[in-house]
Amino acid sequence: MIPRGEQVYSRFRGYLQMLSVALVVLVADQATKLLVMLELGPTGDRVMIPVIPGVFRLFYVQNTGAAFGIFEGNSMVLAILAVLVVLSLLIYFRQWIAESPWLALAIGLQLGGAIGNILDRLQHGFVVDFIDFRYWPTFNVADSAITIGVIILAISLFKREQRRNAAQKKDVEVIDRRPVT
Repeated sequence: MIPRGEQVYSRFRGYLQMLSVALVVLVADQATKLLVMLELGPTGDRVMIPVIPGVFRLFYVQNTGAAFGIFEGNSMVLAILAVLVVLSLLIYFRQWIAESPWLALAIGLQLGGAIGNILDRLQHGFVVDFIDFRYWPTFNVADSAITIGVIILAISLFKREQRRNAAQKKDVEVIDRRPVT
């Protein structure tokens, strides 16, 4: 059994990791959006910055919808929905965050990204998108963090389930080896 103080420290460490990741994502997201708005936004001097001509460019977009432009014009509803999703993730995974640095990373990425986009919606009424690969919808740092966080979360949950199934199988094998009386 783990001593109580060690449990508290472990949980604290997991939450600290998660919040640190979220803060880094939030700062990176808001800083890049500010730079894009100053350089490419309504008051900017340029319309776009080609990075790899014909493939990748920085291009200012005001996104009032969700991913791929769905639910366009519902910025406040999407902000409320994002808050509910973030709170749900924190409540549901609160125990596991302390146990897994990968889960702390996954939730931190999603939390930082969601807060970054929520701040945009509350401040501007839209999300600033600017990473444009021409063949894919324009996105931002927050969207990237959320996507990577979801992928890490899915892998973590899959591996957790595999370990649980292996442990159950091992328990069954031990039980099956006992002599029948």
